[in-house]
Amino acid sequence: MISKQNGFSLLEVSIALSLIAVGALGLLKMQVFIEQRALYSYQSLEAMSLAQSKMDWFRNHGDATVSAPSFVMANFDTSIVDGQDDSHPLYLLQWEIANVALLGNVKTVQMTAHWSNPFGPQKVELKSQISRFSEY
Repeated sequence: MISKQNGFSLLEVSIALSLIAVGALGLLKMQVFIEQRALYSYQSLEAMSLAQSKMDWFRNHGDATVSAPSFVMANFDTSIVDGQDDSHPLYLLQWEIANVALLGNVKTVQMTAHWSNPFGPQKVELKSQISRFSEY
C-alpha cells in the first residue's frame, strides 16, 4: 500500500530537536569558556602593566624625568628593598629584592602581581636585574 504522507513523523521531529539541543549546549559551553579566557586576558594584561610600571620605577631609580613627575626619587640602597603595594583595587603587587655578588651594585627583582577572579586566585611574575648605574 502506498502512503501519501505529507510532513514529518514524531520520531523525526524529536531526533532533530535533540540534535539542535546538543549543538546549542555545545555553543553555550564554548561561550562560557571564551568569557573566562577573555576575563583572564584582560586582568593579566592589567596586572602585567602594573608590575612593569613598578619594575621601571626600580630600573630608573624613580627618575622623575624618565617616569612621571609625581614619582619620588629612589635610593638604590634604601628604597629598592622587599615590599608590596595594595593601592590598586583588584591587584596586590609584591616584590622581593636579592643582591647579586657584584659589590652590591646589582640587584635581582622578582615582581609578582596577585588578583582573584570568579575562577580562583591568579598571578603573573616578572624577574629582572637592575644596576646601581642604570647600565642595563
